[in-house]
Amino acid sequence: MKNICLHSIPLLVSLAALTIFFELGHMNVTTDNEGQRAAPPAEMLRSGDFVIPTLNGRVYLAKPPLLYWTIAGVYTFTGVINELTARLPTAICAFSLIVLVYAFFAGASNAHAGFLTALGLLASPYFLERARWANLDIPLTLTTLAAIALLWKAWGSSKPMKKLLLSVAAGISLGCATLLKGPSPYLFIFAACIAHAIISAGNSHERVFRGFKWTLLCVALEFLRMALDVPFPFPLILLSVGWVIIAVKKGPGTPPAQLAPIFVSLLVAGLVAAPWLFAVVQRMGLDPLISLIKEEVLTRTHTATRINSGSPLYYLIVLPLLLAPWGFLLPLQASKDFCVESPPIYRFSLLTGWLSVSVFSLIAGKEYEYLLPAFPFLLFPTGLQLSLIGETALNRWEKWIHAWGKVTTALIAACVCGIPVWVLLREYHPVLLIETLLLASGALAALFLPVRSALFKSRAVRVAVACTLATTAGLLSRSYHYTGENSPKHMAALCGQMMSAGYQVEASKVCPAFAFYAGCPIPVSHDPQHVHAGLLDTMPYYYITRERLLTETTPGWLESGCLLIEGPVTSKKLVLVGNTPLGALFEKSAHTNGGEL
Repeated sequence: MKNICLHSIPLLVSLAALTIFFELGHMNVTTDNEGQRAAPPAEMLRSGDFVIPTLNGRVYLAKPPLLYWTIAGVYTFTGVINELTARLPTAICAFSLIVLVYAFFAGASNAHAGFLTALGLLASPYFLERARWANLDIPLTLTTLAAIALLWKAWGSSKPMKKLLLSVAAGISLGCATLLKGPSPYLFIFAACIAHAIISAGNSHERVFRGFKWTLLCVALEFLRMALDVPFPFPLILLSVGWVIIAVKKGPGTPPAQLAPIFVSLLVAGLVAAPWLFAVVQRMGLDPLISLIKEEVLTRTHTATRINSGSPLYYLIVLPLLLAPWGFLLPLQASKDFCVESPPIYRFSLLTGWLSVSVFSLIAGKEYEYLLPAFPFLLFPTGLQLSLIGETALNRWEKWIHAWGKVTTALIAACVCGIPVWVLLREYHPVLLIETLLLASGALAALFLPVRSALFKSRAVRVAVACTLATTAGLLSRSYHYTGENSPKHMAALCGQMMSAGYQVEASKVCPAFAFYAGCPIPVSHDPQHVHAGLLDTMPYYYITRERLLTETTPGWLESGCLLIEGPVTSKKLVLVGNTPLGALFEKSAHTNGGEL
């Protein structure tokens, strides 16, 4: 075990640095979600307003501004606004998260379990994909885990001053999480507090069993609510109230010393978030904040759009894939014997993770990234079990683990061999081919090459390392795909240049990724008559829209002498049309890589 610990940290750190940061800025910003995070910081710097975020010049208060401030800081420090600088804060948070997962769970159990948990998180294709985008959920996972880890330390401390300092630090982390995504981190804090109260009770196993039956009842009620189309989220409320009662009823009572860290952290979190909230109220009044809370919190608990709706089994069905390769070992967590013999952190993580899944399963709005802060707690029980293979409690699971090792090895090997072939046949780029071949070679070596290191004698470690390298190769292939006509970059930069030169440019809708590359607000017009008149005018006029919408709203535009300047590009089929040809100067300048402050 000592030799394993000596080699685990260098392997984990180097693998995380390689897979998170390598070619980080190559893929263009193409998704709306990433554009919503990358564009507002640039607009903050241009306007000088760091209180009210904007997107394409319009107020954008869908999320608090901490990530925007961080990205704006990177833009300022580097003097460049581009894909790499937009993604650096998320990538740094992802790397820090891997280190924190290792440190927290290694300290609370054993070093090998902490290593396997962190390695399992890094190997998750879903986590690694999110780690390489500018998004809120990785920083949220980092700050939420930090808050819960500090609370765990505070609950276990017997020194009042240390308990207070840890509680304050937890509150600061929770305040940062609040400034990232509003109230959502408090759901994970709720789950952690319930978990700690239950495992601290003498009859914790009975309470967990009652909670499990209560959860099944609430899930059944949620199916009934959906079938009857009842808007009120009573199953979610019943679930929360039921678990609170189970945690506090008929027990010895939670001593004030255990409640104090929670209250202190909540108070400090409020103090951290309050200055920005007061600044928004002072500038815009209470209505925007009330509307934000209503739309993003209250309404989303019981209503959902077609895109982000789902049944109560929405997360449960895909968890094995989201947590792959460890996800296919989730059945091991049903071992009652292991749960009895395991340390408190095992039961705490198990309950925190699955209670979080239960809560989010009963919220109407569902997206996979909502569960990311629960990933470390869902992965640790399996990480601890893998670190203790050979113990009596897991003997009955050895056949399952052996079958998992053989199947995942075969699947990863097939994917690793297929990625370079796909690159060669579909998107031949010499640099990409070399990169994928190197990563594929590393993955195959991790799976099959005999080594003397005690660390690589573990099939789990080999599978996780190979899965991480294979996922990185796949993500690199996609990064080359989302360029050129699959990206709005050139068209948006061209429109920004035209706007700066004084040309009239309008759009039917400005996508967030388009706004990031345009570098200036583009007016929006939905009036077909106005657009038609502009295209027939003698003054230069240009319009951005979807190809389908242009045909519907302005029939005969091509016959009237209008020009297709550029497009269609991206899956949205964006086109830029106008009534005057552009000079070569604009087309050349629009090819510049990113922008400078």
